[in-house]
Amino acid sequence: MVEHHTPGWAPRFHLSRLVPLTALGLVAGTERFFARLVDDMPRLPLEALTLASRVLLVAYLVQVALRKDPEVGRGGRGGAPKRYPTTGRTFLPYLAGQGVLLLAAMFVFDFVPERLLAPAEGEPGHQLHFACLLALKNITVIPFTLIWMTGLVRRQLLLPEREPAALQ
Repeated sequence: MVEHHTPGWAPRFHLSRLVPLTALGLVAGTERFFARLVDDMPRLPLEALTLASRVLLVAYLVQVALRKDPEVGRGGRGGAPKRYPTTGRTFLPYLAGQGVLLLAAMFVFDFVPERLLAPAEGEPGHQLHFACLLALKNITVIPFTLIWMTGLVRRQLLLPEREPAALQ
């Protein structure tokens, strides 16, 4: 049976491809770390590099999690799978639940470290704390959030095919 639930699939996917996902996150994480600590860095080329690493991350996720997955991808049929969207009655509650889970994760990984655990502005270690936090989030939280979003798309594509209402 194919796993349809994103909260179970996303961590397994992330751990199974930890090296390439971490490598792509390191590009942006390193840029964010040094941009926070070094004032005279060339911002535009480094931001372009970070953007390119994020685009590559999304392309990698689409390729590996959607296109190359035989359960989701073309499956040798020579064309895209014939899928019809599920009704809002079934998908919207699931999507709302995923939103609540992502908001909880945002609270834990964004609000708590930035607001509750951070040294006050101007205190020693403030800049280093935020530099390390930005680097860590770019290596872990941002790729995992993109994996989660890819998992939502994957779930919709894995739902059983059904005929549109007009043809039934």
